[in-house]
Amino acid sequence: MAKSLRKRVRHRQKRQQRKRALARQRGGSPYQRIGVSGDVVACYINRNWRVEGQACIYLLRRVLGAGHAMGAYLVDTWCVGLKDAWGRLDIDYNEFSESVHDRVGSEVDLVRVDLDTARRLVGAGIRFADQNGFRLPPRYERWVALLGDIGDWSTADLSGFSVDGKLRYVGSMEDLKRRLVGCTVEEFLAREDVEFVLGDDDFTLLDDTTQALEETIGDLRCRGLNAVRQWCFANGMAPHSRLADAWDMMVQSILQDEPPDEDEEELDEQLPDSTAVNIARLVGLEDPQGQVGLRQAFEQVRVFMQQFESPDELGESLGFERTEPDED
Repeated sequence: MAKSLRKRVRHRQKRQQRKRALARQRGGSPYQRIGVSGDVVACYINRNWRVEGQACIYLLRRVLGAGHAMGAYLVDTWCVGLKDAWGRLDIDYNEFSESVHDRVGSEVDLVRVDLDTARRLVGAGIRFADQNGFRLPPRYERWVALLGDIGDWSTADLSGFSVDGKLRYVGSMEDLKRRLVGCTVEEFLAREDVEFVLGDDDFTLLDDTTQALEETIGDLRCRGLNAVRQWCFANGMAPHSRLADAWDMMVQSILQDEPPDEDEEELDEQLPDSTAVNIARLVGLEDPQGQVGLRQAFEQVRVFMQQFESPDELGESLGFERTEPDED
């Protein structure tokens, strides 16, 4: 009897999980919608990626309504697979041109690449990282979605990956320790199919300052989402199923705006109009079912944030130290 009951409970849980997954798939996400509907304005790769074993890919898509979205990907075809994936949901062409053409292009010879090649490399990079025991970049799925349908990465074509059938790791010991999750560094370097060139230089799309900022943003997302969920439970409401998407887009939109004027006190006043416009634009990318879900989730986030008088107070409630102005 008990065994039969447990079996029915498991089946019910599986059905609920499938329903939630299907509902989420139908609703989609702004990243997926941009990947499906946004025209490709530009897609670049470093010319010598086959020789160096490092493919740097930069994608710019036009967002329906206004603006552009950028995705940037670093794929190590010799060993690590997908090393970096990040981007911007709201960037204009001049910013993209300055960031990619002027800064990156001054050090790396960039050439146009077709979208299918970019998708294949990123999909294969995910598979290569997974099968070789390397940690994938945080939140890589959302930025990969900007590429559109990359297919089933678990069966991605690995042609051109590895060096003569072996893995060749190039980088520092510290970076290797940070990325390895399948085994210890000692075990990895002792493998017969592994070659390594240890050094101090670790090529990455993100410099140390940007990496530190990304880690802080990731911490903000995690702590903030937990805080909103706890607030919902404390106030007798169930956290919306799209709450994670709503909080993430709120953080993204705020971070992409210019800092507020110092003399503005209220949190709602400190959120520039462009934040609300950007959020409305992103919500508008979803189908009618998705729009309703996201709007309800955003309402929970909005009411939660109203209890704080300033961003500093919100940050302190999440465990972040108050930032003091620099003294000249």
